[in-house]
Amino acid sequence: MQTTLKSTLFSHPDRTLQQHLEGCAAISKQLLDNKQINPAFYSKTQLDQFRQWLVWLHDLGKGTAFFQLKIIEVALQENSSFVQQHQQTMQQFIQAKQKLIQKALNQEPDLSNHAALGACFIFALAAKEPELIRCILYQIIRKHHGDLPDYKTKALLLMPKQAKFFEQQLSKFDFQAYQHLNRPFTNAIQATLFEKAKKELSDDWFLDDVLDELKKEKDLRYFFLQHFLFSLLLSADKGDVMVDNQQIIRANQAIPPNIIQAYKQKCFGHLKPKAIDIKREAAYQDIAQNARKYGKDHAFFSITLPTGMGKTFSAYNAALILKEQQESKAVRVIYCLPFTSIIDQNAEIITKIFQNANLDTSLIAKNHYLSDLKQAYQETELTYQEAEYLTEGWEQEFVVTTFVQLLESIFTNKNKRLRKFHNMVNAVILLDEVQNVPPQYYPIIELTFSKMAQYFNTKFLFITATQPMLFDDKDKIIELTDPTKIKTRQYFEASNRIHLDQSLVLENEAEMELESFVELLLDDLIEQPNKSFLIICNTIKQSQEIFSIIGAELGEEYPMYYLSSSILPFFRRNIINSIKNNTRNHIRQIVVTTQVVEAGVDIDLDVVYRDFAPMDSINQSAGRCNRNGVKGTGVVKLFNLGKGQLIYNEILMAITKEVLGNYEAIIPEKYFYELNQAYFEAVRQRIQQDSQESMQMKEYMERLQLEQLEQSFQLIEADQRNYNVFIPFKDCAIKLWEVYEKCSEITDLFERKRAVKRLKPKLLKFVTKFPKYAYNPPPDQRDQPIIYEVNWALHYDLILGFKSEDQQETVLFF
Repeated sequence: MQTTLKSTLFSHPDRTLQQHLEGCAAISKQLLDNKQINPAFYSKTQLDQFRQWLVWLHDLGKGTAFFQLKIIEVALQENSSFVQQHQQTMQQFIQAKQKLIQKALNQEPDLSNHAALGACFIFALAAKEPELIRCILYQIIRKHHGDLPDYKTKALLLMPKQAKFFEQQLSKFDFQAYQHLNRPFTNAIQATLFEKAKKELSDDWFLDDVLDELKKEKDLRYFFLQHFLFSLLLSADKGDVMVDNQQIIRANQAIPPNIIQAYKQKCFGHLKPKAIDIKREAAYQDIAQNARKYGKDHAFFSITLPTGMGKTFSAYNAALILKEQQESKAVRVIYCLPFTSIIDQNAEIITKIFQNANLDTSLIAKNHYLSDLKQAYQETELTYQEAEYLTEGWEQEFVVTTFVQLLESIFTNKNKRLRKFHNMVNAVILLDEVQNVPPQYYPIIELTFSKMAQYFNTKFLFITATQPMLFDDKDKIIELTDPTKIKTRQYFEASNRIHLDQSLVLENEAEMELESFVELLLDDLIEQPNKSFLIICNTIKQSQEIFSIIGAELGEEYPMYYLSSSILPFFRRNIINSIKNNTRNHIRQIVVTTQVVEAGVDIDLDVVYRDFAPMDSINQSAGRCNRNGVKGTGVVKLFNLGKGQLIYNEILMAITKEVLGNYEAIIPEKYFYELNQAYFEAVRQRIQQDSQESMQMKEYMERLQLEQLEQSFQLIEADQRNYNVFIPFKDCAIKLWEVYEKCSEITDLFERKRAVKRLKPKLLKFVTKFPKYAYNPPPDQRDQPIIYEVNWALHYDLILGFKSEDQQETVLFF
């Protein structure tokens, strides 16, 4: 009697290879069918053919007796119920082949590897496709358990040793079983296909010609095709394995845009509107009207409003309008913010909006390193694996995440990051406070986003009070407050809530001494006893010294708060909430901080002191001053302690000084729009134009040099200067660390990683950074990713953070 694949081959300890491949095929087909893709990219027919080849061939290597022996042994140890279902097949295999196969595995353990073998077969099967596409399909299967490599002859070349290895695998490959998959091309799965692939892949001249063609064409479609197909395969492969309930992988649900207006009415409808509230509502309605008018036929939009003018509500509303206009079933809103510290705040707002509309809040996901995973999705209880699949793959309808998560999932070769890429197709992507992206990357971002809009119908909305010239072609972007930008300018020119005072910088051409500044600050604090103050410093050390001195001078008469990245996440949110509560209750307070408060931290004080920084940072600081315009005229005072060069780009600092030099000492808010325009025009001319970073990244993308692309793009520089240190200051932290240590006892590597990952959001609430120059960790922990400091009180203050005896600056702020 002829056996079938379903009864003879296994892919995992809980399923047959037939079940796995059928599951992958169903998921990938649904994901592709739901998307609207421009035929100018590739036709749906072409993409579906590529998808089928990838799905049915990516695990071809599991058809070898070497892999089958290994997976059966794992099943026997881990899954008795599955073994019972297939006991006869497994026993027959072991009796017939175990001794011979095990002997070969003892000599060459890698024979049970499965990821690469199918790559040769897809290369041969796709013989009628252009060589570059064949190479892309080849690399996707070859690396579907790893990261995509740079395209080089050596990386593509099938060396004699590797060819011999594959031949040894194929000598124990069950061709008959694989052909029973009954797909149009599976009957062609024969050893002769490998011989055809080997002939071409072993020819370095042939591969040189292919790479020369890639270099000559400079066609970014290849980059996006590889990203898209790799992402699609990863989502299908992991979705079949990680998701028990396949019903949670579904088309996206419609979200009515009127939920924003309904929430605003509930929160503010009963209140007598202030002057600024009338302006906010006018801007909100203008933005909504223009989103409806221009949304369908355009891809790029901006919302440019002064701080405190309700950009968040307007952006949510515009995003849902744009989402509603899309015909695709795969539209999701991806709301990106510069810092993890403000994600919770924004996610909390949209969650309340959903709750007010009786919408399922499991449609919202937070994706950053401190976020917990959802426990349910649309009333379906989730396993940890399912929750991880949904959140890290951006499967939900409304995702709140960071710039890092977005951009480093595009300019990358990393398997884990690329899994979410296909869900950027048809998405509405919002970048809030977009000026925080370094300007040297603007040209490559313009090019990349333009291609995503063209190929994938992705929409982009840029939100800021200081709209940078992100695109060289400014007409591409529709300003939703007013496409003519006349009203946009008027919103700024009509503002009179604050003024910028640069007297201290002009009067002190050289940097101020800390003692002189603190003396001046204390005089101001005493002279204005009814005003709340915010002092923003460029370094932690200076901020700590200022807080300590004024605290000693003023005592406990007024609430004082300190914030920096050195403060444990465990405390940060409570501190911010206390500041907000004091503001609502009109309680005077003094806040000393670093840049952590600049973007999106919704606090409001009367007087802001800001250490000298680039213009966009000064604007963000100004946004924490007199936001509602009900306290007369607030003031933002610049000072210069000379440490800005430790943190900021020197060209940006120079441009800021030059632009401010064209104004008087006191600059009213109505001039902020033109001031910012002048600043960003100078940035465009001196940094964006001819950006070497962007030009190099474009070349990497064109030539599929993705390892180099990954290394060349970093929104946040790799932190080599600091240790991650766990502060066990209370019992719950100590118990948490004990659970973390027990994870090392888990023998299964994947289960161990999963356990650590599950624990990580809670663990990191007690982790801060200590500078390497000022801290010597225990010798046995020096190379650990997180150091447990038993004597933490010697190095750390729960109010001020890291204690430094050294006179060097502690430069930690994100």
